[in-house]
Amino acid sequence: MTNNTTSTWQPTAWGKALTGSGDWQLALHDDIVTVTMGGAIATAVADIATVGVTRGMFWSLIELQVGERVNRLGGIGSKDAAVFEQAFAASRQSLQLRQLIAEFDAVAHQATLWLDSFTAALTEHLRTKGWITREFSTEWAARKAAVGFSHLLDEKSLRPHIAARPTDRQHDCSLVGRRASRHRA
Repeated sequence: MTNNTTSTWQPTAWGKALTGSGDWQLALHDDIVTVTMGGAIATAVADIATVGVTRGMFWSLIELQVGERVNRLGGIGSKDAAVFEQAFAASRQSLQLRQLIAEFDAVAHQATLWLDSFTAALTEHLRTKGWITREFSTEWAARKAAVGFSHLLDEKSLRPHIAARPTDRQHDCSLVGRRASRHRA
């Protein structure tokens, strides 16, 4: 999901001269923002608390806040500042989506492990008891609740990822549900 391209921005010659912004360069590569003002400072996109763009008629001021440090980068053309702002927002959104996908995949793996354990326990329970006991239902319902990832299922940005997942587990779930309902009666 990274694009492996580096976009760079800097003040215009007139912007430097008329705003007194000095020489600086701003680069965005995947999830890293690098500000060069004498020396380079690289910062993860996730670590940047705020990005502010103050637009002027010709030039803009970009402010990047990381902790207590604020980088003020002036003299950039207003159109270039808007392009940076959009690129930064897209980078942050892409990073957040990757983090959500990783969280979903980890929890989905836990759910799969729960389902495998439940299926084996249900099979054994039905073999030995012949029906599903209240204690069995209560115990496995509590274990299922511990997996809980319904908040991720409601996340709109994850829908394409969820839809692209293999459906064999959905089939397993419906079989377990049918087996369990047959034995309740």
